Amino acid sequence: MKTSKLLSLAAIFLFLLSCSKNEDPKPLQNATLSFANATPITAPSAMAASNDVNAQSATTWVGVANAMSGYTALFNAPAGSKSTSTPIIASNIGARAAATQQTYLVYTWTDPNYGSISYQISEVGDKYTFEVFFKNNGAVNWLRLIYAEEKKDRSQGLMNIYDTTNSTKAVVLINYSWTRTGDLLQFQISNAEDNFKIVLNVNTKTKAGDVAYYTGTKLYYKIVWDALGNGSWTAYESDGITVSATGTWTV
Repeated sequence: MKTSKLLSLAAIFLFLLSCSKNEDPKPLQNATLSFANATPITAPSAMAASNDVNAQSATTWVGVANAMSGYTALFNAPAGSKSTSTPIIASNIGARAAATQQTYLVYTWTDPNYGSISYQISEVGDKYTFEVFFKNNGAVNWLRLIYAEEKKDRSQGLMNIYDTTNSTKAVVLINYSWTRTGDLLQFQISNAEDNFKIVLNVNTKTKAGDVAYYTGTKLYYKIVWDALGNGSWTAYESDGITVSATGTWTV
């Protein structure tokens, strides 16, 4: 992933976080992602404290998944922002199928040093969608920075972080997706540019789980841990099938 893209994204992120949260009651304002106020995954405390390198790797990848919840801090419009029900269509996503959208709530605010920001919520059948748009000072077109959606029963959802240096097409820098079945949560992180995918399966009640790291479609590394934080790991050859090494740790 190019450094310039990350710096651009970081600058926008810091600007948004500097804004205070919205206090103006509007329809849809209470619609939130399930991870808005809590991290998706909690690792066993003993595993997080372990000195074992593979336990540390598992904890790190749990942290990578939890980093998604940081973006939800952007889903807060500052006091005094303008609101409307007219949707924004960004130049880097193309035309929107407006007929599928039921209702919108759009907040917009500006900063003389950075530009304009818009936070847009909509209801589409059995799910809510959440979007953040950015427009540089002097620019005409909006650019979509974040798109997220989640079913109303919170059984599944996704979040895409977009490359705002590309103004003509949608380029996803990071994709997060999740599904829930009872206490079981599957959480995936992928990046097409760097050709990787991380898949975590966690019991949110016991904290037991596993994580698998893929390069392309090939399994590269897998770690499994129990509720106490004890675990095992398996590394694979480039074919994604042949085992190259295995091991265990205890806490």
